Amino acid sequence: VYNFLHSKEQKDVPPAEPLTNEQTLNKPETEAMKIQHENGVMVRGVNNLMIRLSRCCSPVPGDQIVGYVTRGRGISVHRKDCPNLLNEPDLQQRTIPVEWESTGQLGADYVTEIRVVGFDRNGLINEVLHVVNHSVKTLRNVNGKVDDKTSTATVTIKVAISNTAQLEDLMVKLRNIPDVYEVTRVNNK
Repeated sequence: VYNFLHSKEQKDVPPAEPLTNEQTLNKPETEAMKIQHENGVMVRGVNNLMIRLSRCCSPVPGDQIVGYVTRGRGISVHRKDCPNLLNEPDLQQRTIPVEWESTGQLGADYVTEIRVVGFDRNGLINEVLHVVNHSVKTLRNVNGKVDDKTSTATVTIKVAISNTAQLEDLMVKLRNIPDVYEVTRVNNK
């Protein structure tokens, strides 16, 4: 059955026309060199690679990024300032240049984490969530804890954003909340 279907399939496909030298030479170099992938990251001159955004530093469009060649899992894309990447012993031999396709594809979501530290008072977490809900379209996770000794509240928020401009805008709004001491982007281990 397989041989019958396979031979029938081959008969239905017309032979491809070979390219002339002129057609080959006219292909723009930039198209041949930049390969676009689903996650918005491009690797120059390489096709059919598995590319994934690392979870440790959660890069988003606008971040300076670098590709790290993993053993068996393709290319892992990290922010250039990722502590996990900087601690890698064979960093120079296993990194390749990558770049964002654009600074935020329309509708694309990139998950990142933000830590907000402030004075533990009534309504702080509510104000933080209010700012987040009005700044981003998707709130993925919220985790909060209170340190009674120092009277500080720490809220860790995982959000889906489009680019670093949207992230920076959110962080500025969070810093403007009364009694907020610090707003930072989280690097996971």
